[in-house]
Amino acid sequence: MNSLLPYPGNGPGTGCSILFIYYLFTQLGYSIPEIIAAAPGYQNGVLKSTAPLRGVYQNLTGDMGDPFPLFKQLLDSVFPPDKVSSLSGDNPFPLGIRPVLKEVFAGGDGAIYAIMDNGNLLSMTDEEMARSDGPITSLEKSESDGISRPCSRGAKA
Repeated sequence: MNSLLPYPGNGPGTGCSILFIYYLFTQLGYSIPEIIAAAPGYQNGVLKSTAPLRGVYQNLTGDMGDPFPLFKQLLDSVFPPDKVSSLSGDNPFPLGIRPVLKEVFAGGDGAIYAIMDNGNLLSMTDEEMARSDGPITSLEKSESDGISRPCSRGAKA
């Protein structure tokens, strides 16, 4: 991630690079086209970065710091380096603390509101609940009032 050292075959740098791309995509929420477009690229046949994935991160986020320490700390917190770990697939993300429901209340406008412990306010109207065809699988924050509302549902149980 922070070097271009050659390694014969499918070396550790390849695995780390794939994990970092998963991190950008799943943990930080960048799309694959955004990740590709943020690659530092070449100028006059010379790579414009000594560490291409660090350059991708910097181009995406505007953060000129080294992303590897936080990336490694996040992975180490869930998969301690001194313990054997296993995954059900290639992508371990998202990682970290997920918000927990703190309080639920009904509003005078016919909506049910939920306050999460991270401060997010979620809502669902009676009409949205009636149209529901399964559990809520994702939310979308309204630009007008900043409240998250369901935007997709899973299959009926």
